[in-house]
Amino acid sequence: MYPPSEAIFAAVRYLISVSKGVSADYDKVAGFFEDLRSYLSQLKILENNVPQIPELKVVLAEVFTSILVLCAICTKYIHKKRVVKAFRALISGEDAELKDAYENFHKMVDRERGTVMNAILLRVEQTNNDTLTVVAGMKENITLADRIDHNLRSVMDGPRRMYRYVETGSGKTVMMSTAVSYIEENTEGSNVAIAYAYCDYQDRNTLSETSIWSSIIRQLVESCLQIPTEVTASRDKYLEKRSLPTDEERILLVKALSRLFQKTYILIDALNLTRINVFAHSTDVEGYLNSKMRTSKRMSSWIAKDPTLRDDVIHKLLEKTDGMFLLAHLQMEDLCKRSSLKNVRSSLDSLVGDMEAFYKKALQRIEDQQDDDRHLARKALSFVFYAKRPLKLDELFHALSIEPGDIDFDKTAFTETHILLSATAGLLLVDEQTNDARLVHLTLHEYLEKHQSHLLEPESDFATTCLTYLSFETFGRGPCTSEKDLDQRIRQYAFLPYASHHWGHRFATNQEQDVDEIVRFLGDEAKLASSIQMLYIPRHRRDGWHDCFPRGFTSLHAAAHWGLEGMFAAVCRADTDANCQDSQRMTALHLCSRRGFAELTRLLLAKGADTDVTNDWGETALTWAARNGHRKVMELLIAGGANPLIEDDEGWIALHWAVIGRHDDLVKLLLGQYAGLSSDNLQTHKALILAAEAGRNKTTEMLLQDALDIDRKDEEGSTALHWAVAEGHEQTSSLLLKNGADTNSKDNYDNTPLHWAIPYTGITLLLLENGANPDSGNNTKQTPLHWSAQAGLEGVTKELLEHGGNADIQDKYGITALHAAALQGHEAIVDLLLLNGANANIMDEDGWTPLHAAIVKQHDALQRQLVCKTENGDVFLDQMRLRMKDENECALLEEMAEKKSHGSTVVSGLRSAVNSGYRERVLALLDSGADIDAEDQIGDSTALTHAAWLGREGLVELLLENGADPNRRERHGRAALHIAAGDGYSDIVRILVENGADVDTKVHGWTPMLLAAKAWRFQIPDYLITRGANVNAADYHGRRALHWAAHHGGVTLARLLLQRGAEIEAQDRWGKTAFQWAVADGQHRVADLLRQSGADTSRVR
Repeated sequence: MYPPSEAIFAAVRYLISVSKGVSADYDKVAGFFEDLRSYLSQLKILENNVPQIPELKVVLAEVFTSILVLCAICTKYIHKKRVVKAFRALISGEDAELKDAYENFHKMVDRERGTVMNAILLRVEQTNNDTLTVVAGMKENITLADRIDHNLRSVMDGPRRMYRYVETGSGKTVMMSTAVSYIEENTEGSNVAIAYAYCDYQDRNTLSETSIWSSIIRQLVESCLQIPTEVTASRDKYLEKRSLPTDEERILLVKALSRLFQKTYILIDALNLTRINVFAHSTDVEGYLNSKMRTSKRMSSWIAKDPTLRDDVIHKLLEKTDGMFLLAHLQMEDLCKRSSLKNVRSSLDSLVGDMEAFYKKALQRIEDQQDDDRHLARKALSFVFYAKRPLKLDELFHALSIEPGDIDFDKTAFTETHILLSATAGLLLVDEQTNDARLVHLTLHEYLEKHQSHLLEPESDFATTCLTYLSFETFGRGPCTSEKDLDQRIRQYAFLPYASHHWGHRFATNQEQDVDEIVRFLGDEAKLASSIQMLYIPRHRRDGWHDCFPRGFTSLHAAAHWGLEGMFAAVCRADTDANCQDSQRMTALHLCSRRGFAELTRLLLAKGADTDVTNDWGETALTWAARNGHRKVMELLIAGGANPLIEDDEGWIALHWAVIGRHDDLVKLLLGQYAGLSSDNLQTHKALILAAEAGRNKTTEMLLQDALDIDRKDEEGSTALHWAVAEGHEQTSSLLLKNGADTNSKDNYDNTPLHWAIPYTGITLLLLENGANPDSGNNTKQTPLHWSAQAGLEGVTKELLEHGGNADIQDKYGITALHAAALQGHEAIVDLLLLNGANANIMDEDGWTPLHAAIVKQHDALQRQLVCKTENGDVFLDQMRLRMKDENECALLEEMAEKKSHGSTVVSGLRSAVNSGYRERVLALLDSGADIDAEDQIGDSTALTHAAWLGREGLVELLLENGADPNRRERHGRAALHIAAGDGYSDIVRILVENGADVDTKVHGWTPMLLAAKAWRFQIPDYLITRGANVNAADYHGRRALHWAAHHGGVTLARLLLQRGAEIEAQDRWGKTAFQWAVADGQHRVADLLRQSGADTSRVR
């Protein structure tokens, strides 16, 4: 650490300690120095990541000096009891000493950051130079670029495909990286997109089609100047669904994006598409070997003693590897580790010619080691091979140290990293970025899969290690009772999270081993509960994250969760209640139905398990079987008398979950059960709507066969057609229309399917051709044309106009489509509307023409475009520009503009689930990959802002737990805290603030505290002020919370504000104080309070 920083920390500690004696002053000091704390915490990063250059030391000293000056000034103010006044003065700019010191601090920090950036850039430049040096040293031997030029030029000159099958280990990743660079260099400045994907065998996610296509789509989007409409539509259409899109649908999106470019190049590594066999060229391998020998200290020293060694190494490796780049690399790495020239020479004589031979030889070296090293290597390779996810190095060390019967780990049993890597003969490596312990290559994993029976320790040993770890005596104390204790436990027992999550996998398939140990563990309630606590730690930690696990989770629950059929007799004795519930009212039958363990389901039913018991969310075992697609379990439950009509807390039955899960076979099975039990078809109509929303054509057809009313509405008044078009399902929409769906059906807000279809040109055209009315207005008299103009959708706007849409229809506030387009700055839409006769002189209820909107929103191009179309346009332009020069007037006008900018009110995907209050559906969407912070495509809300607007406290908390950004703003600039504070949802305000919401964030000059005060919400300003909100914040008219308290007659709020430091003589833009407001509004009690508190009464007669 830089020495002066200790003085800084000492000064800050002193400042905060003395400020604690000044009550409310402390909050101000703590808040004021939050950015200082953040800055100082970055110094440790500088130690390890920035070179120790003289310029950096100088600027850091200047930063430290400025901090000490600030500390001295604030300490002086504290002793004089004037810290709050000083901070008020700082905000208003009146305290020159403190203001100058604070500005100097930020100035010095900016200088330091600039110096750090220069240092980092120098390091990057040096790294680039080093890389270029290595490449330059290889260039004389490399012909890869020449061959890439030969192979790729034909592709780049025409619409061709090139397939390459590359033998494993022949350097395909290096070759593809070079190809990417080659294409980038040869297409620079062109309208060309390049996307590529590398597959990593250690991360199975990179091998999935979903991951590859998602990566390709993301890269293509990043190549666009702005996100295409098709992409945002696809995001809400699929990523926010309960299941992933089909392969064809993903490819269609890639094709649609490709059409935006002159050419698109897509390169994918390790797909093994076979057309042409290509190996690494010998000169490529030779160049790599030369470079490696130059950078290896050992090899360089041996070559210095024996100059012929270089050529001998190259000759032998080229002869043996025959184009296998990986084999050359691994054997070169092995040679560079040799301890003497003699050993290098002898190793050259025993080189192998294929990967299997190399691995066999390396494993034989492991077997030839001393017992300790051999045992360590076999155990480490086995654990890494069997692990269900990559193990961190400290996790591996903990696991390796455990022996059967251990009651705690022994630090003296830990090995060292260099010993581990040496013992494993180069077959194990540690990722420097993630600290994961990994096998050296996919081919080693494949080799071990074929030979694991005689090369590795039994997998049961790894499972036993997990169970031994979970059985440590310390866990017999039970679950941790605080976040601090649990966090400390996880840090101290690094292997505990992995062991808790994965111990049961092996025992579920081989339950003949360690039966007594398993039964003993399951029978220890405290140790089992400690493990279960780890299972239920949420992905995103929040207050109380340690306490999310169920109590009363018995050994029977554990056997059901892990599928331990062999343990059933041991844990389910004659006196065991098969229907016992944990604290979340989950039974063992719930758990095994959720996981799909059919045999355990049968055993539990035979033991008398009740199929219709519901948990805390009203879910039955059948609900979970349908939700997760477990047909065998479902058949057993139905045969056992399960009632398919039981609704969960959100009004869903098993049929609905099967529909959105795309489990068509289960839908058919449940429909057969449902038909004989119900006659009103209410739930099948709901299933039809869900099928339409999910775009499930087969399911939709199946449901329509039951002669359902295709236009039956849900609780929001929406039909199946509304939902199909909202999610962009054109084929499903067409199917519904063929079956007679009404194109002009209106929901509870008078929106037609055409309103909902606005994001999709094809569906819009389909509806118009089937009789949809383009001028149908909703309950605010907005037509689909209003929404398409607001969203800037040129294709849809054109179709609506060509099918008779009237551009001059005004909504209830007098807004036309032209107003909407002008507010958003959509020049192409304005052109299109004017070309189709839109009237630029229509005024809304505030007397605004579209020109006014363009001026307030500062769309210069539109101002020039509309001024000549508007009567007295030049006069309006001058008047409005003059008003905009006043900061407060500008804020007022901007707020008015935002209120006029309301487009679509349709919510889809995650926001739709929030709108309906469906907790489980929200969770299902998040599990399916929904973007938790995404906005509606043509609306303006995120899931969190929508939940706050609806006052859904539970969903706000759920979204925050799952990572929602509490400060994410919707399209109109409001964060969730603005909405909750203004609408009086005090509990939501508290939850948001506790999760990091900015208490002083502004929208058009309004802070959350001001909005709450304006709405006369006493509790919320009180809470926000105690959490550091600025009590003297002012809106665009200079009105403060004290003004609003005076206006409303809020004596309690006014008293609180005064106690918190509200300036009693603060004036609004008209020169009025809170006292004057109170008198003018007849609020005599507030006026008396202000008079008694020293308000100047001379201005009021």
